[in-house]
Amino acid sequence: MKPYISIMMVFLLSSCNFEKPSHGERDQSLNFISNLENPVIVPYESVNGLIVIKLQINKSGPLNFILDTGSPITCIFESDRNSGFKDPFGDRDDITTFTKAMMKTPIEFIDGLQVKIGDSILMENTPVALWPPGLFFNSQSYDSIPYDGIVGYDLFRYVTVEIDQDARTLTLSNTKDQSLREGWVYSDLEFKDKDPFCDINIRVRPEDEMIPLKVHLDLGNMNHMWVKENPDKGIVAPGGKEQVIGQTIEGKPLQGILWPIHNLEIMGFDNYGIPIRFISSGHSYDQSREGYLGLNELESFDLLIDYTHHRFGLRLRRERFIIGEADLEMYEGTYSSSDISHDVTLERRRNLLYCTAQGQNSLPLTTISEVEFRFKPADITVIFEKDTNGDVDYTTYTLHQNKKKFVYKRR
Repeated sequence: MKPYISIMMVFLLSSCNFEKPSHGERDQSLNFISNLENPVIVPYESVNGLIVIKLQINKSGPLNFILDTGSPITCIFESDRNSGFKDPFGDRDDITTFTKAMMKTPIEFIDGLQVKIGDSILMENTPVALWPPGLFFNSQSYDSIPYDGIVGYDLFRYVTVEIDQDARTLTLSNTKDQSLREGWVYSDLEFKDKDPFCDINIRVRPEDEMIPLKVHLDLGNMNHMWVKENPDKGIVAPGGKEQVIGQTIEGKPLQGILWPIHNLEIMGFDNYGIPIRFISSGHSYDQSREGYLGLNELESFDLLIDYTHHRFGLRLRRERFIIGEADLEMYEGTYSSSDISHDVTLERRRNLLYCTAQGQNSLPLTTISEVEFRFKPADITVIFEKDTNGDVDYTTYTLHQNKKKFVYKRR
């Protein structure tokens, strides 16, 4: 998969029969997903920054499915039927097909399928779309794609999903439990059709005020988040020229500017130095959308998603290290290296240290400790040393980037 492709679903599924079928012959060791008595833990893999779980459809072998809050349907990438998913007709009498136009293209669905999640959970009577590759990629084949399909709304509508990003597990539990869990911070989810939206605030430049946004929560988005430019709200990229920074779901070039903002706030938590794609054209199918938020921006948290009660929860994975603004001034100065011709300036702006190489854009550095600062998107780490008394030596640091390191001294 090309790294800039965003897995986005912006279509609607007409109502189908989701009732539990009347026939028997179901493995009694399996839990019907809408009737879980106890939480079930399902492992996942992180593939290209996406959550991938194992599913089986009818009599298929294990298939790799992306967990995607941005997908209102379950779909299997069509060419993968040759490598595990067989047409299930003849397995049961109640399996049927129907065709629905999506993105101006007729899409075939197979209805009435059994979908097994992990070792113990079953979804029944599930419609699965056979998704042609041309609608995601400028290609006619999924042969090089490490995924077999996408599952989203069909799972989230039945269970509360807790995502532990350290253990790489999903905990699926019954939605009848409405209690708030200790250690979590919650906010409301709002829905437009089957798409969940949450509230965030962004500060583009350190001198700017916070800007409130309602963005689509899209865990299937493998790109950096994007926001629609809106000069009236102050949402404008600080610099640069528009260029191709991705591809729309229709395979068209996506024009915009990729720029790190000062901070993104969600539920009282701040993420600093977040790269954001500023898009002037907005979303191709929904021009009212202000932006997308994905796993890239939520990597510091465990997640809890509860469609039934419209709740979104975050739990910080580890405590943040904070240096006060006055103390950050101790790191300020212009530094030079005998190995590189250009100087680098470190400057406090609001509550962050900014790194500016001569002739380059300023980069916001996230504070890791009192001696370590990082701009992860460019693989830049600045490390100061401590003297024999255990105090920070503000006169010298080592810049690490792409497995190279350079020593800088204050001029």
